[in-house]
Amino acid sequence: MTVYVLTKGSHKRNVHVPPYDGTPRQFAHRWDPDDVEDVPHQAQNFKLCADALGGYVAPIVLLAPPLPEGPEADHIKVNLSDWKSIIETGMGVPVEIR
Repeated sequence: MTVYVLTKGSHKRNVHVPPYDGTPRQFAHRWDPDDVEDVPHQAQNFKLCADALGGYVAPIVLLAPPLPEGPEADHIKVNLSDWKSIIETGMGVPVEIR
């Protein structure tokens, strides 16, 4: 099964995702702790794009960044957990953090 990383923002940025042809595919989001958008906005943008492209199967993949040392790592882990909860609730599919 192919995993496609959806880029943030406009649907036109995701032209690398082929039209759905019935072949199972997974969608992924690469978490960027330096992104100016907050967790709910990143999750909502991902959900809108994934729903528009369609044809995905569970689980959704959340790609975590390399974790720094110290309290910043805890902050990133909380953000990953929040994003996961929003997507699992909003899309009704599990999220796997890799």
